[in-house]
Amino acid sequence: DTALMVASNMGHIEVVKRLLLAGADVQRRNKQAWTALMFAAAKGHLAITKRLVAAHAKLNAHNRMDETALMFAAEQGHVKTTAYLLDKGARVNLRNRAGHSALSLAQQNKKTRVIALLKKHGAQTHTMPVAPKFKPAKNKKNRKLYQGWTPLMVAAWEGHLDAVKQQLKKGDLLIEKGPQDETALALAAQQGHFSVTKLLLAKGANANQTDAEGMTALMRAAREGHSRTVQLLLDSGAKINTHNKSGYTALMLAIRAGRNTVVTRLLAHAANLDVQGKDGHTALSLALAQGQDALAVQLLDNGAALAWRDDDKHNLLWMAARFGNQKMVERLLSKKVFSVAEKREAAFMAAIRYGHKAVVNQLLKSGANVRARSPEGNTPLHVAAGAGEVDVVNLLLERGADIDAENKLRNTSLLIAVEAGHVAVAKRLLEKGADWKVKNKMKQTALSAARAGKNPQMIKLMNVQVKKDKDLFGLF
Repeated sequence: DTALMVASNMGHIEVVKRLLLAGADVQRRNKQAWTALMFAAAKGHLAITKRLVAAHAKLNAHNRMDETALMFAAEQGHVKTTAYLLDKGARVNLRNRAGHSALSLAQQNKKTRVIALLKKHGAQTHTMPVAPKFKPAKNKKNRKLYQGWTPLMVAAWEGHLDAVKQQLKKGDLLIEKGPQDETALALAAQQGHFSVTKLLLAKGANANQTDAEGMTALMRAAREGHSRTVQLLLDSGAKINTHNKSGYTALMLAIRAGRNTVVTRLLAHAANLDVQGKDGHTALSLALAQGQDALAVQLLDNGAALAWRDDDKHNLLWMAARFGNQKMVERLLSKKVFSVAEKREAAFMAAIRYGHKAVVNQLLKSGANVRARSPEGNTPLHVAAGAGEVDVVNLLLERGADIDAENKLRNTSLLIAVEAGHVAVAKRLLEKGADWKVKNKMKQTALSAARAGKNPQMIKLMNVQVKKDKDLFGLF
């Protein structure tokens, strides 16, 4: 990954600006063909997404899996980022290699606001590709006619109980595998065909057989939300805490897919809450990331470990704040394990960046410092201004934020709002007396930044303010 990709992924807008000014290649790809725009969109970093698009990042560039920035934003439920990409011309009906579009990914993850937004922009509902209908193979040479599946596999996938019985009588073996090492049992479980799954188990199918990705029948059933089939597999000896090659268990897959009925069933069978996937997620962090607030609180109350950290060293309080989970923030603060100021400020900044005013207020009441500084010298007001969160800006100003504080690049909150194109925020800061004449290290003022940005509304706003100051103080 390039420095621009890393900065885009981590949300460091100031670093992104400097890298672009220094000539960083916005079209550069990593080994998986990801671009900086994909990283920014996947994390919902709207200000960075805007900056990259302004630098002519290709909106519809796709990685090795044919995934686009819009798909990532939609899948994660980033409404503002999705809306921005659509407004800029991102193609809404492209599909990835698995056949998913931005709409189907949003539907899969129950991102209702994004779903409505995509449909408004012409997203088309489509049927995902499935295995062909069952037709008995005419001879042994055609046993793997259907995508490399045996007739038993096809019958199991389609849920044809009589056909499954017929193929078993003909001698089809339960242990035979498809191209990805999938078995008939795995396919039946994935589709939720209870009777077929029950028959295959009764005939001796291995409930714990894994495929090429380390997936078991239980994982497939859990991910697809087939609660009865999950219970059947558990009763038949399926191991509940086995993990796939990504380090995910059946519980984690069910949480990520929003299968709450299955989650409840797995918890009743004492599923391990603290398994950590290769991406760093646990069941609790996944619940937070998926916006499943009640489930997150339930997992915490059931004893989920508090020591979680992601690859960027963010903790659970940061995660709860970042996704605006007030109840979880309250519970975590009550545990008194996140009382270190540095960690609380990190969570505070996350709540501000993503516009969760209620959580920002909650953390202020718990002692968060309205004049705290990030390593780059940004205050909470800088972050709110850069994110375009005018309601949070108002709250911070009410709580005593320094309106003209400068970061290490000597940018004020007004300068940041102007550069990011947030007219409403810039207007509010000017109304509160922000000094537009302050120069940053690049000798820019808010006025010169507005002119450089070529945003007509911003230029008009700044010109009105300049005239007002001239009339009032006789400047120039």
